[in-house]
Amino acid sequence: MTLITVYSMAAAAAPDGVRVLSALSVTNPYANKELRPLDGRHPRVQQFVLEHGGRALLETAESLVLRHGILDIGFRCVGGRHRSVALAEQLTARLRARDHPARVVHLDLF
Repeated sequence: MTLITVYSMAAAAAPDGVRVLSALSVTNPYANKELRPLDGRHPRVQQFVLEHGGRALLETAESLVLRHGILDIGFRCVGGRHRSVALAEQLTARLRARDHPARVVHLDLF
């Protein structure tokens, strides 16, 4: 099973062996007043993230898991609420669609 963990910049460093991808290059939905109150589990936030730089990062993550056998992967952004959450949710859905077991853990969503 692949474990996908979402980290904020304030979170402690990832444990050894976890490949963490930075989502800082993706445009932040927080700047959009309509998206700000939502988090990355919402379809509108996911769509925004994919359309504003997240698609390539998602494809990289999917390749690391499926082609290179990475079982512990994470995404990090400033607040751990929008970009990294959206990417983690999208990766989990993609992996499950391929019958690859995956679980996501959000460290900063309550």
